[in-house]
Amino acid sequence: MLDQMMKMLEGQQINSYRLNKFIGAGGFGGVFHASEMVRNTSVQEVAIKVIPESNDDKLIELQNARKLEHSNLIKAYSVGEFRFLNTEMLYLVMELAQGSLENHIAKGGLSSTEIKNITVQVAQGLNYLHSQNKVHRDLKPGNILMVNQQYKLADFGLIRTLNNKSHTQAVHNSGTIIYMPPEAFKGDISPAWDLWSLGIMLIEMTTNQLPYKFNNDIHQLMAKVMNCELQIPSLPK
Repeated sequence: MLDQMMKMLEGQQINSYRLNKFIGAGGFGGVFHASEMVRNTSVQEVAIKVIPESNDDKLIELQNARKLEHSNLIKAYSVGEFRFLNTEMLYLVMELAQGSLENHIAKGGLSSTEIKNITVQVAQGLNYLHSQNKVHRDLKPGNILMVNQQYKLADFGLIRTLNNKSHTQAVHNSGTIIYMPPEAFKGDISPAWDLWSLGIMLIEMTTNQLPYKFNNDIHQLMAKVMNCELQIPSLPK
């Protein structure tokens, strides 16, 4: 349903931006390759995240994301609202990435130097987020994007400010659960959540495997994560 709505937005104009192509869904919305247009001429290529529901909480989340500035975080340029098919929607304009860590891992053969470089950059981005009293909560290779050979944290749909009373549910799908810490299922939120996720990513980068076997059974996976039943693969020779 979300994908269908996002596909319908292709070619639409949002203020000075034209939505060229729907890239994919994630974090409560869809992401588009877009162009900033001035007098019918493209002056900048950007990514735009569209959230098909407008409310004060989500608007505040996006505005807070726009205020975050660090070399290892995807840069957010602006936030706004628009109406499409009688539905109020939100959008966040961001810098356009050239790929993701997920793509890089899928190609295989990450060198130890590359793994160290990626880990350091992700850790620097997390250190900044945590210094701002925020936890990402959805750290995974698909949310680590590459911009001009630099890795940056993206998709802030689940970012939570510590001590904030508002409640945002984690996305329960296998692609996210794999990287969640056991305490996530108890509702415990702290910077340790992100560090656990980084550790799972480090295992994946060094072994080309994930530390859980679950036969595509999401309930089995959740049980293994909650009980901390990791099976760490051997390092490739």
